[in-house]
Amino acid sequence: MRFSIEAETINLNMHIAAIIASTRLDTKIVLKKTAFDILVEIFRTWPVRTGFSRAAWTVGFQKLGGISNKSIKWKAPTELKHDAESIGRSLGEYLEKLRGSNQFISITNRVKYSIFLEYGHSGQAPYGSVRLALRKVSGADVSKEWKKRVKRRWNAWYGGGISNIIHYGD
Repeated sequence: MRFSIEAETINLNMHIAAIIASTRLDTKIVLKKTAFDILVEIFRTWPVRTGFSRAAWTVGFQKLGGISNKSIKWKAPTELKHDAESIGRSLGEYLEKLRGSNQFISITNRVKYSIFLEYGHSGQAPYGSVRLALRKVSGADVSKEWKKRVKRRWNAWYGGGISNIIHYGD
């Protein structure tokens, strides 16, 4: 299962455009800095048991100039399993197109159960991490009410039976 979260990209794109317009910085610099800030926030909040799914995000972090994962203050795994972490790294993807008119950075976590973690399966991050990081970096609302609305929509769409479907994870 591969997924992208696009729901928050409108706010984020407007935020990026405003930064570029007000600072006149190169789009490439603003995109890389924004992607890095988003990843730092994801690392800080992503739920962890073995480190497997979080490790997939490290590909983007390192490609954007992150020197060491230890520089980010994140929740430590209860039991770090190095095999799980190295396999997780192999499931991360980083793609950038920083020339021309349609510039972008894409960071993908291909761990099969990441979508479930993002939509609250883990008690460590009941409202997810990626959507919250996108909203936080763009300056949008991340209030408790917003989190509850998103959780209700997911449960209504998915039937609230996520724990019956997936019993493993980070």
